[in-house]
Amino acid sequence: MTQLEIGTFVLGFDRAHDRLRAAITLPDTSPEDAFVPLFETLHWLVSLDGLADESGVTITADPDDLLGVRLARNRAGHQWANALALKDIPLPPPPTIVGGGRSPYQRHTVTIIRPASAWAWVWVEESALPSPDPSHAGRHYQAQKAAYENRLQGRPAHEVLDRLHAALAHLLAT
Repeated sequence: MTQLEIGTFVLGFDRAHDRLRAAITLPDTSPEDAFVPLFETLHWLVSLDGLADESGVTITADPDDLLGVRLARNRAGHQWANALALKDIPLPPPPTIVGGGRSPYQRHTVTIIRPASAWAWVWVEESALPSPDPSHAGRHYQAQKAAYENRLQGRPAHEVLDRLHAALAHLLAT
């Protein structure tokens, strides 16, 4: 048996990530059409993490991002659950610009108007996912659950996956 190089797994993750990013940037993407590249992306990432551990390669990512993604992959892969949902998320308040006028005594205020929220594919609440099969829960389940709750749930999916993508970029050259 010939073991594949880590770069092959990074390339698989990179391509799946690109497909997922393309799918989740469209508001009319169905949950099924988002799930397919999500499933691929999560599986490539977890396989890559395991291979990196075995081969001594360091992934310079937040360990909680990896643990949280592992929980999402386990639920998607073992309980066939979609870990993403399309939701409106609040945007930060728009900036107010103060200035202008012809003299120091005249000041004008300009407020940028934009929507108060925007749609995004977000990680579902951990409690909304099916309970893990006890045979798959493993000894790291509580750490994965805490990482998922702290780093993923309720947040736009692209945020953690983009962080992980950036952390893996240097491995594409190997």
